Amino acid sequence: MLAGKRALLGIWAVIAVVLAGAVTGLPAVAGTGRPTAPTALAGSLSGVAAVSATDAWAVGSSRAYGVSSGSKTLILHWNGKVWKQVPSPGPNGSGLYGVAAVSATDAWAVGTSGSGALVLHWNGKVWKQVPSPGPKGSWLYGVAAVSATDAWVVGTIYSNGNTRDKTLILHWNGASWKQVPSPSPEIISALSGVAAVSATDAWAVGGSTNVVAGSPIRRSVPGPQTLLLHWNGKVWKQVASPGAGLTAVTFLSARSGWATGSTGDATLVLQWNGASWKRVPSPGPGVGGPGTSGPHGVAAASARDAWVAGNSYTFPATFKTVILRWNGTSWKRVLSPSPTASVLFGVAAVSATDAWAVGESGVTSTSRTLILHWNGKAWSTE
Repeated sequence: MLAGKRALLGIWAVIAVVLAGAVTGLPAVAGTGRPTAPTALAGSLSGVAAVSATDAWAVGSSRAYGVSSGSKTLILHWNGKVWKQVPSPGPNGSGLYGVAAVSATDAWAVGTSGSGALVLHWNGKVWKQVPSPGPKGSWLYGVAAVSATDAWVVGTIYSNGNTRDKTLILHWNGASWKQVPSPSPEIISALSGVAAVSATDAWAVGGSTNVVAGSPIRRSVPGPQTLLLHWNGKVWKQVASPGAGLTAVTFLSARSGWATGSTGDATLVLQWNGASWKRVPSPGPGVGGPGTSGPHGVAAASARDAWVAGNSYTFPATFKTVILRWNGTSWKRVLSPSPTASVLFGVAAVSATDAWAVGESGVTSTSRTLILHWNGKAWSTE
């Protein structure tokens, strides 16, 4: 099931939530006027970021199920005409989950290796590994950059069941990465996404719970719960939020942001209006049941144009892509191509006529990378 796969890709592993879904996948559609997509490669793509219509990045792992024995980092670049694989460092057993780009000569990709946190930097010519703090067992899932001297990375410090699983936040000051204190409110606390508006305004999302598998430990109100943190320029503080867990967050400005996840039985989409987070109705069930819908990524091109990407699951093992679109008034399901056993983990929006979604098809040891493109009329792929 996707639970075992996504467990390596984000917060759901930490809070032991099974991602699956009751929404029946919509049929694939053939787009017109789409760019040329790359030939599918062995592996999985977990994150995508776009600087412009001619400059985008997709990152992941050369193996299915995220990071596994023998897996290597995988990075693809879009030059406006074609996607091409770009050499990327990383030892055996490494993979990437998040990517962010400031400019054509400044981008970050994060993930994990056998020894812990993995941070790579693009200088316009090559990807190089950059030293990063974080104890053994650190996994990085999300990255956001305000400028060349201000970037954030979030993830989890896994304890392997011995103590607490804690949140991990790193900050880039233009010279080095340093760990910044972050709240870990429960026995199990983890972060999977981050977005930054300015040097004094950033958000991190994830989930937490005191319910540990095989353990009688639990709080009065059983988790998991969403975990929403805010950076005010000095400290990270927890902000109250509904739901069972958040997977991704994006911001257009200090007064406009989105976060996505699950309430436990329904898809969860939260909107930030500059003063508070409020839930906005969205189609699709959430986690917990013989079939569910897993929202994994969120992106916005404007106040009237935003996307949520994920997958549906129906018993016994049917996975199909799911894409939701915000039109300024409501969220609606949009037709999306869905090759055999397909899931989406990341989405990026350049404009109303240019967006990308990435993931994989197969959802097995023979998984292949999957890239979808929005041309303003339809989502398409090879």
